[in-house]
Amino acid sequence: MRRLLLFLISLLPLTVTAQQNWEVNASKFEFSMTLTALVFNQGHFTDQNDKVAVFSGEECRGVASLSNLTYQGKGNMALLLVYANQKQEAGLTLKFYDASEDEVITVEQTVNFLDGNRIGSVDLPVIINEKGINHFPEEIQLSNHTLHEGNDLGAVIGELSTTDDQEEGFIYSLPIGIADNDFFEIDGSALKAAEIFDYQEQATYQVVVNVEDTQGGWLEQALSVEVLEGKILSVFEEEVEDKIVLYPNPTQAILQFSHSVQGFINVFDEKGSFIFQIMLPQDRKINIEGLPVGVYHLYWKEEGRRVCRKVVKE
Repeated sequence: MRRLLLFLISLLPLTVTAQQNWEVNASKFEFSMTLTALVFNQGHFTDQNDKVAVFSGEECRGVASLSNLTYQGKGNMALLLVYANQKQEAGLTLKFYDASEDEVITVEQTVNFLDGNRIGSVDLPVIINEKGINHFPEEIQLSNHTLHEGNDLGAVIGELSTTDDQEEGFIYSLPIGIADNDFFEIDGSALKAAEIFDYQEQATYQVVVNVEDTQGGWLEQALSVEVLEGKILSVFEEEVEDKIVLYPNPTQAILQFSHSVQGFINVFDEKGSFIFQIMLPQDRKINIEGLPVGVYHLYWKEEGRRVCRKVVKE
């Protein structure tokens, strides 16, 4: 059985005489595709009294009233089969009947027919607004997932971005009372610390972020934040007298340690941003060929004290 697609329709009123008797004679057609619609009109979801239809000229090719099915508890779905007598056909018109206003609204962008096609799915609907089809956001990204303990309140952890048809205008928020959201805050697209973190108390946090685009789509996604041991170096410490030498320095790839190091070596860029953490191999060599050209700071603990070395990557 073909699965039906989902539309979320956000529309501007282009009104004509309302037609509530839209009908399609399926026996006339050889081919079909599935459509499903969530209806979002003028900033709100519509109800089961409304209809969605697809036309080729004046001929109705598919129509459905909104059902009692919802997507993530929002809106009612209109489930459609769209018909044609050729496997491909461009320029079908999508219309929406708003029963509360007794008007028909026509969407600007047309729909292309392809036999057997599924535009979206019940699990992930597509969105139709007054200009055309929009997809729900696919993924939320965080530019950085780590923060050193002893941070400042309001310290920026990373910038949020979204994979979506829309390129800008996203609104980010933190749902209240779930996961570890109380420890964080959002300012625009920046995820910030609302707590001074302690590595010994908790090293990993889960934050659930919600994003909304301007076309009615939304996405809620869990992201992780790792707390790193040791306060970040806002001004790098002077190198202490120590027997360990790093060479060649500058280097294009291999960095040789003159002596072994116990524990992790932490690598930061010149701005103090954490890059990676590594245990020194038995051959005492680290390959930094993949790092961009620039100045880096390596630090580790030696006999209870912090040792810092500056390295230039050519």
